[in-house]
Amino acid sequence: MHPAETYVPPVNPTRWLRTSPQQRQAGWLLLTCTGLIAGAGCGGSATRAGNAPPPATTSSASATADATASSGTGAGLAGVDSCTLLTPADFTAATAAVLASQYPSSTYTLRTVPTKTDVGPAVDQHSACTYHFTGSPGTTGEITLDVMTAAEYKTLGTYDTPKMISNLGDEAAVFGTRPAFLKGSHAALIANSSGSIAFATALLRSLAPHL
Repeated sequence: MHPAETYVPPVNPTRWLRTSPQQRQAGWLLLTCTGLIAGAGCGGSATRAGNAPPPATTSSASATADATASSGTGAGLAGVDSCTLLTPADFTAATAAVLASQYPSSTYTLRTVPTKTDVGPAVDQHSACTYHFTGSPGTTGEITLDVMTAAEYKTLGTYDTPKMISNLGDEAAVFGTRPAFLKGSHAALIANSSGSIAFATALLRSLAPHL
């Protein structure tokens, strides 16, 4: 018998029934006390063997939220629809800023298609959209607008050396041939464009106030 164990003699059922209620109550108290973990007396705070409280766990929802916060991805993009951020008036303003000599006035119609881009992990790109634009008069073509998190914006410099753009958002640059800007926790990139860098940058300037 190990030192920490307590021996409890077997109970004779016939003898047990012949005892008084007071004796039986005392017997139950003795059995209860000897069943506690060694070293804890009756009325102590020790936990009965086999009834230890389960270890603290983190719910799956909390774990997901913590993982998202630590990675910096996906935060703040819920509810952002890239296909609603640019309007025909934005294309008219960009044309006036860059192509005024060719199109002193312009009017645009747009067709939008939700899409994915090749920039960063797909979780950050659920809000990308291709705009097919037609000017009458004006220029015709397409651009792909990718709205992303600030964390993803910070990775753009790993692909191309940034050429900084002044007076656009909190920070802006051209990465290769793709202009982008950062504003708070959001950023926007013209991922693909059939027009010039200047035209794409002018569109971002129109977008920045309402991102």
